[in-house]
Amino acid sequence: HGTLWPLSGMSGRTRRVRALPARARPGGKGCTDSRRTAQILGAAAVFMAGFLLIGASAWWFGWVEFDVPENDVVEGGAPGSQAQGAAQPVALPGNEAVRPGPVPVRPEQAAPAPSRFPTIPRVVVLADNGGMINTGVWPGWGGDDSDHARLLWAADGVEVNKPCDYPCKFVHGDPAVYHDADAVVVETVNHPKFGHDGKPMPWPVGNQQTHTPLVGAFGLEPVEAYPRYQPTSPEMAAHASFSMSYLPTSTLPVSLMCPWGLPPASPAAAAVFGELAASYLHPVSAQSVPSNGAIAFFSDRGISSDTWSLLQRLAQVAGAKLHTFVGPGGLRKQAVPADIPNALAHLPDRLRLIKRYRAVLVAQSSKTPDWLEPEVSHALVAGAVPVVWGPPNLADLMPSRHAALDATKFGNDVDSLWAAIQRIVSDDAEFDGWQMWRSEAALAAAAVAPTAHEQSLRRATLETRLPPNSAATDFARFGRNLVDTCAHYAECRICKHVHSTLASA
Repeated sequence: HGTLWPLSGMSGRTRRVRALPARARPGGKGCTDSRRTAQILGAAAVFMAGFLLIGASAWWFGWVEFDVPENDVVEGGAPGSQAQGAAQPVALPGNEAVRPGPVPVRPEQAAPAPSRFPTIPRVVVLADNGGMINTGVWPGWGGDDSDHARLLWAADGVEVNKPCDYPCKFVHGDPAVYHDADAVVVETVNHPKFGHDGKPMPWPVGNQQTHTPLVGAFGLEPVEAYPRYQPTSPEMAAHASFSMSYLPTSTLPVSLMCPWGLPPASPAAAAVFGELAASYLHPVSAQSVPSNGAIAFFSDRGISSDTWSLLQRLAQVAGAKLHTFVGPGGLRKQAVPADIPNALAHLPDRLRLIKRYRAVLVAQSSKTPDWLEPEVSHALVAGAVPVVWGPPNLADLMPSRHAALDATKFGNDVDSLWAAIQRIVSDDAEFDGWQMWRSEAALAAAAVAPTAHEQSLRRATLETRLPPNSAATDFARFGRNLVDTCAHYAECRICKHVHSTLASA
């Protein structure tokens, strides 16, 4: 193209043409004007052709990319809807996917996606009533840092991180501040527990305010304790719009089956079962817990009289192999190991001590259905097999029907109970059999874990990939029904309930 015209930017040779005077050319001045016009038009045409050729060359060699919009591709579309070698779909919330375009959009160019969560915080008052109720103090609710808490008393030393997508401000307060609240939570069982039975409960009174906040009744005690003040009792339900207790009939069930500061066993387990439940899946085997032939016993609560008599008889049969650290008088106490001096007052240290035993006795203060005390979860999360005198539906509440030994099934036969315990603590194959639920659930999680293109898939979607009627599905049920409802993390569930209820009002 450069052999005819001296066009700037084009390579090649040019043919020089010597201009002649107009009178020397055929046609004179008119002919000269026509020729000039033709030259100008020809030059313009060649310039445009050269410009298009440069653009085509730039595209061919990849100097410039043109953004060509493509049709959305819905995950699970008809076979053959994606071309061979085409880019794979990228997962989005809601199990949808779109094919990425050839030119990525810079972050500053992307329009912000609308949030699925509310942005205006709701105010939730935890009824204090001058120290007469102290709602939510022991679970660590309403601290200065809404996303973090350090627990006290029986859980001393445990730190919990509890971020929430739903914004709420939790404050401890008296009835004087109820008029500013969107919701008020009252720990009803504390009213009689703190010696105020018979005195008026500090319920919000609607006709003295511009609005009536939602009212929640909360309590975590077995149903036979303070029956009138149970959150689900008719008397409390007459004042509260939602309830929080260990009973599955509660609006927001809560439990003491918690992770107790342990991290998830793996990212895959956290994605499939949730971060809290995944803390129960750290690998445990006979090799990691050498047998010392002994069992441990911790009890920070009272023991029913019938269980106490059985425990005394078991102690006589076990002798020195029963290591009692915390419990009622009459049992020989074991010295706390020198390398864990705070094992009785500091829960992380107690969990370290439990890890040295294959079995731990748990004598609950109540055997009422559905009631589980925290010592059961201490044993499970630390890797031991709990031997439980507890509720009649214990197996239904465990991560597996082969995760805890139900001591009540042996009745008064202490010798058979001790023989079963001895098999767990002395037989490696027996102990590994009681731990299979951990490895099976962890392996299933690894098999169905989200790929790099599926990081936004929801937990419920991933659970559908688990083998049906398996140890993994049993563990998923345990995680959702009990570990996810740990009372120490309940603020977010309260907040979500308040937002949802008020949004639909």
